Amino acid sequence: MTKRLATPYACGAALTHADAMITTLIWYMQDRMDEVLSPSAHAALISLAEHCEALPAFRAAAPSDLEAMPRS
Repeated sequence: MTKRLATPYACGAALTHADAMITTLIWYMQDRMDEVLSPSAHAALISLAEHCEALPAFRAAAPSDLEAMPRS
């Protein structure tokens, strides 16, 4: 999947549903399964997620500390 990413978004020049899905998946994996993601092997996916998370719509939708999922 990393090799198929376009720029600046997953499918090219426009933000799509794929970007939202990848970003939420990367966020979840970093939050719950950090050891699964390799910063070097998954750099493109992590970079895409960071790019999307900086967008106003993603920042507005980010969960607050009160909404964070409890760890088991």
